[in-house]
Amino acid sequence: MPGGSGDGPGRDRRASGPTDRDPVAVGAVVAGVTGLVALFGGLLVLGLLASGLAWVLGLRGMRAEKAGSAGGPRLARTGLILGVVGVALAGLVIAVLALSPNR
Repeated sequence: MPGGSGDGPGRDRRASGPTDRDPVAVGAVVAGVTGLVALFGGLLVLGLLASGLAWVLGLRGMRAEKAGSAGGPRLARTGLILGVVGVALAGLVIAVLALSPNR
C-alpha cells in the first residue's frame, strides 16, 4: 500500500524520522543535559562526569561532521556547549566548597 506504514516496497520512508543524526552528537546532548540536571540536583560527581563526557562527545561529533562522515553539527555543538557549561559550573561549585571556611 503506497504511503502506508508497512515494510514493503511502498513504505513511506519519511515516516521513520530523520536518519542523518549522528549518534555521537545525540549522546553529547543527552550527556550534557544529564550533567546539568545532576549538577542542579546536587550530584556533583555525576554532573562533572556527564558534562565531561558531553564535552568529549561534542568535540568528536564536530570533528566527524567536518570530515564529512556524520551529520548533525548543531547537535554536536549543542552537546559541546552543554558540556563546557557543566564542567565550568562544577568547577565553580568545587572552588566555592574548597574556599568556604565552614568545611
